[in-house]
Amino acid sequence: MLAYDVAAELYDRAIECERAKVEDSDEQRLYDLLIAAGHAWHAAGKLEDAIERYSQAADVARANDNADQFCWAVWWYARVRHVGLLYDQRLQGLVRAAVGRLPRGDSAIKAMLVGCANARSESFVPLEHRMATTGECVEMARRIGDDRALLFARWTQHWQLSSLSTAPLGLRADSSLMGPDDVVPDLVFTHARDTLGQSELMEHNERSSSSRF
Repeated sequence: MLAYDVAAELYDRAIECERAKVEDSDEQRLYDLLIAAGHAWHAAGKLEDAIERYSQAADVARANDNADQFCWAVWWYARVRHVGLLYDQRLQGLVRAAVGRLPRGDSAIKAMLVGCANARSESFVPLEHRMATTGECVEMARRIGDDRALLFARWTQHWQLSSLSTAPLGLRADSSLMGPDDVVPDLVFTHARDTLGQSELMEHNERSSSSRF
């Protein structure tokens, strides 16, 4: 058994103990344990177990009317599920609920979560809307200087603008939204190369690299 599996099981036991308390039950501790268990199961490669813990954490946060924790739990769920956003209707509902609870103004969680709301049952919202929302998420992440938010926002943008039904149009639109310091992430490079041609993307990455020196 790997260390991550052991850690995940220990977190699960702690969760059981917390839930078994008749008095002095601590909802904040329960939320933290569920998130930690989700991280451990994710690291162990047990994605469905991780998703279940994040989902439970979202339920705890919503029951306690803690919008910030709810949004983060939903984001962790979405991060593990990835393209499963298109078929996981529970996650789609959670994302819409989380986006509705986001505070005004820029934040890392908003930059990472809003683009996820473009997924509908087995499809996306229209391309123009995806361009607008994912583009704003990328710009927001840049404004606040959050590297993790920018990475996830860029991944979401590339994924949604390179859908198979609109790949050539989507990727060209995506290319036009790139900042001078953005490099096409490796995880979308293969599909983008096959759709647009390797030279166009290599040319952008070379321009980005040379502009830094």
